[in-house]
Amino acid sequence: MCLLLLSGCGAAYLPSTNEYFEMLEARSFQEQEAGQSKPVSHYNFKIHITTTEKLAFDTVWIRNEGYPIKVSKTALADGDLVISQNDTLVLRATNRTRQPDPVEETSYETPDRPPGTIQKAPVRYKGQALLRYYVDGNTHYHPIAGFSAGRAQ
Repeated sequence: MCLLLLSGCGAAYLPSTNEYFEMLEARSFQEQEAGQSKPVSHYNFKIHITTTEKLAFDTVWIRNEGYPIKVSKTALADGDLVISQNDTLVLRATNRTRQPDPVEETSYETPDRPPGTIQKAPVRYKGQALLRYYVDGNTHYHPIAGFSAGRAQ
């Protein structure tokens, strides 16, 4: 993976493009759900697969908290699927449930941070979110500059 070094600050940041998929849209919206004291935040990412290599997506970090991702070929479907070149996928995450990340050892619990949240993203990035994905079993990251408001189209 190629890192971009910003001169003057000495910090390495991930590039915002990759050779495996194209980010078509990143959206966020909030809903008030029954039994929840605060609105629930939802994050939808629509991507177009540009590779024939085997891809998998599992976590997105938003404001330094990791959330598991659900992957589907439509906005509403769930379940196991085969990802192929030229597919358009919807990746969904929510702050309603947080699950532990088996790879990271930075999980901790405090009164204001539920169990299973990840303290911070595993790499430095610019933007509002960081997506973790795997190419043929190797870990990669993709920064997301920002979100549009509303549900994925």
